[in-house]
Amino acid sequence: MMDSLQELKSEIESSDLHYYNLCSSYGMNGWVLSESYEVKTIEV
Repeated sequence: MMDSLQELKSEIESSDLHYYNLCSSYGMNGWVLSESYEVKTIEV
């Protein structure tokens, strides 16, 4: 557990994680920490 936001920020930066903000018209809003991501487009 982190004792401060600065400690959390330092840990994220040193662990090669990335912060992604999620926002969609379907109500999926929030954020995620990940090493990478892939965007897939599905044609209907």
